[in-house]
Amino acid sequence: MEKVGSAAVNRRVALFVATLVGVGFGAYNTYRSPVDLTPSAALAVFLVLSIPLTAVVHELTHGLTSRLLGYRPRYGFKPPLVYVTFDEKVTALHYKVIALAPFVAVSAACVALVAWRVVPQLFYFCLMINVMGAVGDLWATARLLFRNRGYWVQDTKSGFDLYRETPSAPAAAGGPPRAG
Repeated sequence: MEKVGSAAVNRRVALFVATLVGVGFGAYNTYRSPVDLTPSAALAVFLVLSIPLTAVVHELTHGLTSRLLGYRPRYGFKPPLVYVTFDEKVTALHYKVIALAPFVAVSAACVALVAWRVVPQLFYFCLMINVMGAVGDLWATARLLFRNRGYWVQDTKSGFDLYRETPSAPAAAGGPPRAG
């Protein structure tokens, strides 16, 4: 297996995009008002609760998905971040599935809970924070969009390294294999 590249998240850009997502949610709520966000003590409590709740559920979803795919996730906490990483290489396809799982599953659950009016303010904030927290996951997925079969990903502290399977050694007498 040979290393063919690496990618690192630009934290400033990710923070900027996440901020735009938050502003977008605020603007949407201002004009479409799916949830009553009239300032109150309860609203402040919901906002404060939604941050750690969403972060933990988001990362547990990464971890559960990776376990279901046969990997051994390792959880970490480096304030203000909670994260999941791997000591092993993960196929590029599985890495994308693991990266997108919280964006899809947690967001869908939050949308359903808001629609069903189950503490809608809390889950509206959870939805917003989940989407903001998925910015890096979406970035990684976009970077790996056309890397599928034969590619492997190794998590790093700031992004990932990309590996490609090398073809088997040529047969002793026949030279390199021919494309059929």
